[in-house]
Amino acid sequence: DDHRLKGGTYPVIGLDGAGDLAEHLASAFDVPDDRPVDLARVSQYVATMKGSGPLYDELHARFEAAVEPGPLHRFLARLPSLLRERGAPHQLIVTTNYDLALERAFEEEGEELDIVAYVAAGTHRGRFWHRPPGELPRPIDVPNTYATELSLDRRTILLKLHGAVDPLPAREWESFVITEDDYIDYLAHS
Repeated sequence: DDHRLKGGTYPVIGLDGAGDLAEHLASAFDVPDDRPVDLARVSQYVATMKGSGPLYDELHARFEAAVEPGPLHRFLARLPSLLRERGAPHQLIVTTNYDLALERAFEEEGEELDIVAYVAAGTHRGRFWHRPPGELPRPIDVPNTYATELSLDRRTILLKLHGAVDPLPAREWESFVITEDDYIDYLAHS
């Protein structure tokens, strides 16, 4: 059955607990409950009424704390050794999660990981950044030519489509596609 692994492994992981996050933000920021709780709408309200700074601070606290890998994270982190044994390329994992659980699972397994994430705000808005193992993130200015920096023959690539929490103190690369405006901008830049 080795032929199934030769084509590549491309897991796609959606945001888990969006409803819980929306309820948490609505409660933390006293969002009026006159409409259904929706993450993009609640986030838009918070960003509009309180500013993106307090919203990002709350999201940072929530996602930095949510680093305990679950069974899926651990499974995906164990796959690279199996794929190497079979001569198959590493995984391209696509996710809309913002937290660090998958990164932690790979770290615990001693597996290196290239992380690529979307930038929703700031100087590099509308681009992606790349963080190779053991290095600081850097912007991807020209995606087509940058592709040579990434290789599934070397290691797993984690593509965070909606941004990510930045665990470094400066939080320079932290970014979240989460408000209604963020989604509009994201689709416009896509």
